[in-house]
Amino acid sequence: MNLELLIPISLSIGIVLLFNTYQFKRMNIVSIINICIAFILSLYNGIYYHERYLLLLLVLVIEVIVINKKIITVDIAVLLIIYLFFVLDYNILLFLTHLVGTIAGKITKFDEFLIGVLIIVSLIVVYLLLKNNRNKINKIIETIKHNTILLKTIISVVLILLFSESLILFLVDIYGIRELVQGFLIAFLGIVTGMILLILDYYIVMYQEKVQYKLQREKYIQQEKYLSALEKSYQDLRKARHDYQNTLLAIQGAINEKNILEAENYLKEILKQTNNDTKNEAKILFNLNKIKLSGIRNLLAVKIKKMQEFGIKYTMEVIDDIDNLPGDIVSIVRIIGILVDNAIEASQNQDNPQINLALIKYNSKAYSFSIVNKINKKVELNKIIERGYTTKENHTGLGLDNVLQLVEKSENFTLEINQSNNTIEFDFMMEGM
Repeated sequence: MNLELLIPISLSIGIVLLFNTYQFKRMNIVSIINICIAFILSLYNGIYYHERYLLLLLVLVIEVIVINKKIITVDIAVLLIIYLFFVLDYNILLFLTHLVGTIAGKITKFDEFLIGVLIIVSLIVVYLLLKNNRNKINKIIETIKHNTILLKTIISVVLILLFSESLILFLVDIYGIRELVQGFLIAFLGIVTGMILLILDYYIVMYQEKVQYKLQREKYIQQEKYLSALEKSYQDLRKARHDYQNTLLAIQGAINEKNILEAENYLKEILKQTNNDTKNEAKILFNLNKIKLSGIRNLLAVKIKKMQEFGIKYTMEVIDDIDNLPGDIVSIVRIIGILVDNAIEASQNQDNPQINLALIKYNSKAYSFSIVNKINKKVELNKIIERGYTTKENHTGLGLDNVLQLVEKSENFTLEINQSNNTIEFDFMMEGM
């Protein structure tokens, strides 16, 4: 096999292998064939090799769009980094080939075969490294997804390096720079790439620490709100006790006047009210204690207290203990908070407001948070999902655009909206990959 044919085929297959490893999808044979054919055609249509790189890059980006059916910026960044590695790998091996040819006087078929084997071996090594470090890579990618500036910086740096590589090869080809100079330039480019990757790694670690600090701060704020809600509950309890004392005095007065019927009515009313309040509070507290994630538990406790203040009837169901939820916990807190706030705001306009909450665990990787509240009239669901829809009636305005954006950004989240004549339900699904 001709070296000019072996190298692009190896590179194309290798890039798709690594990208599919990153995506953790089944191998797409059609995508491999498409990329190989496109790259081979570029070889035999009189295109200079430094221009072929740009063509292959364009084909790969198009392939990403075809596979994912939409442009995912972080995927393109990962693809560019993978491609940069192969450009460097290809040119180092090409330099070794020229060096062998210079020393031996010519390049034999065995030399071409050996170069192809080295390329394939390097692909396998990198493939295994990526596969064995999935968790770390996923953590880094998740960090990049939530930092637009870092993402743009990585893409810009990699594009500059690719342009520099093409410029080096252009100078080598046009001006006939010797192989030694080519090797020096490639080595220098490799060192610069390594330094930039180290700087990016440091920046990513710093950003992760910042996110962790922000998460701890959010947790602290939620705990403060929770303590404040507990304090208010204590004050309400004192007030209720004071009311009971007044009622008992009324009962005592009725007994003193020998008005037994009036005393019995007072007593029945106290027992009825106490029994209902105690049962409901105990059930809510029992369900909240099943949620082991303090941020979610404290958030719901504060929102339930808010429902009590507005006189909104509510129920809450948590069947199993919730120790973990798939996806970014900060995003989950934001989504649940917005959905509950929406329901509270919509319920204030109802005659008999009621909100039903449920946090359900289906298995270790699938959970859902559902919230149902009453509505005055049916809502046009197609308008709800439109970005920029701002009507605040019936649980559709307050921050819903933010919810949709958070759901779209994560592969772990989905949001379903259902309604009947007088209720609307938002079902927020969280699924592990």
